[in-house]
Amino acid sequence: MTTRIRPRGFWGPRCRRDAGQTVSEYLMILGFITSVIIVLTKWIVPAVARGVLGLLTHMVVFVSSM
Repeated sequence: MTTRIRPRGFWGPRCRRDAGQTVSEYLMILGFITSVIIVLTKWIVPAVARGVLGLLTHMVVFVSSM
């Protein structure tokens, strides 16, 4: 009886590794960071817009009064 030689780790317990797990973990982290950026943008952009509008109004009032 001949024994078949299989490459190490090809059919053994090393084959059942979670090699593809890293991609899904990276995608979950990326999705979380994206959602945080979207929420922060919704909060920051109106505040920045109000600040720029206030600055422009201030500049128009003081430049035109010179």
